[in-house]
Amino acid sequence: MDNTSVAHARKKYKPILAKERVVIEQMQRAGCERAEIVRVIGCHARTLKRELARGTCMQRNPDWSERYEYLADYAQMKHEAAGAECQAQRRAGAAGIFGEKDQEGTLLTGRGADENRGGGAGIRACGERENSV
Repeated sequence: MDNTSVAHARKKYKPILAKERVVIEQMQRAGCERAEIVRVIGCHARTLKRELARGTCMQRNPDWSERYEYLADYAQMKHEAAGAECQAQRRAGAAGIFGEKDQEGTLLTGRGADENRGGGAGIRACGERENSV
């Protein structure tokens, strides 16, 4: 099986692509060693180990016995779900996960908003609470 077309110079911290996941699945089914897959894909051995853990799922045989195998589609689905979750967290942070602010930057909702509205106890810079009267 000629999988050398996938090998390319990878930069650090790049995710495995969908076409590379297909190659991993094919090579796993062919019985290739991890070192061979790493050489063909061009990723670090630890990256491949994490990818195999992400994309391995339990399959049932016709006799109801279990087998575990790597599935490229399953790994891609989990990768996209994790990416969507990260994007949602980034959007929440950009939108003010700690609260919404007005044009002057005054916190309207979230943590510390009561202090800006005049209610509750304020917090000093040194971390001690001051009493509101």
